[in-house]
Order: sequence, then structure tokens, then C-alpha cells
Amino acid sequence: SIFLELSAFLGANETRFDSFLLHNTTIEALPSNVFANISFTALMFQDNPRLTQIPLDAFVASRDQLEIFETLNTNLSDSETIFAVLRQFVNLRRLSMHNDRLTRIPANAFNQSRLEEIWFGLENRRTSQPIERIDAFALGDLPNLQLFRL
Repeated sequence: SIFLELSAFLGANETRFDSFLLHNTTIEALPSNVFANISFTALMFQDNPRLTQIPLDAFVASRDQLEIFETLNTNLSDSETIFAVLRQFVNLRRLSMHNDRLTRIPANAFNQSRLEEIWFGLENRRTSQPIERIDAFALGDLPNLQLFRL
């Protein structure tokens, strides 16, 4: 409801923001179209251990603008849904997911021509992602991929 009210208050040219950080909450799921018509270049979800669900239509307004998507210490585990959400971000350049519960990268998980970096864990911070399986064609066509860390 906060973002609906903010959307109504802001003018059409004032609804683009740099980043959104959801940190240290007890939220279990994000609602559909959570930000209304407000869009972000970066979405970050850190230390939300109960966050298990992000619906396919959660970030409608950010689909064309989002460049960075990061998670750290969440309970996200539904690979099919989270990668379907990520596929919508046509201008995604950096994906960083650490200490979640994803065990699989499904087929056709990525299709972003601008994607440069994929991080599933950082050695120096001792973060990881419990990936057990990478399906065939999971990485699709990624002509600008420079770094894939698993």
C-alpha cells in the first residue's frame, strides 16, 4: 500500500529510482506488483531469512530498467519461479545470489544479452549457493557474460 500511495503522489516522470534494499525483515512473500508503477535499477534483498516467495509479476514496472538483482541470506528455493522472474529483466547486467536455498539452475534460466556477471557465492565472505544441478541450456545465449562464479 505504501508504494501505491507513493505512485499516486509522484508524477509520471518521477517513478524511476536507483535502488531498493529490503533488509532484515520477517517478510515471507512479496505481493504481486509490489512497487506499482515505481521502477528500480537495482533490487537487493539481504538478511530476510523468511523470504521464500517472489511471484512472477512482483516487479512489473522494473522489467525494462533493472540492471542489478542481489540476494543474500534469504530462503528462496523455487528455482523455476525465481529464474522466470529473472528472465523478465531484459537489461540485467549483474546477478548476485548468496546463501539462499537454490539447488538448481533450470534450462533456459538466462536469456539476457547484456548480462555480464553471475555470482553464486563469494569465497572471501564464505557465501555460497547450494546448487546441485545445472540443466542443459541453462545459460542460453549470453554474449556479454564475463564472469560466472559458482
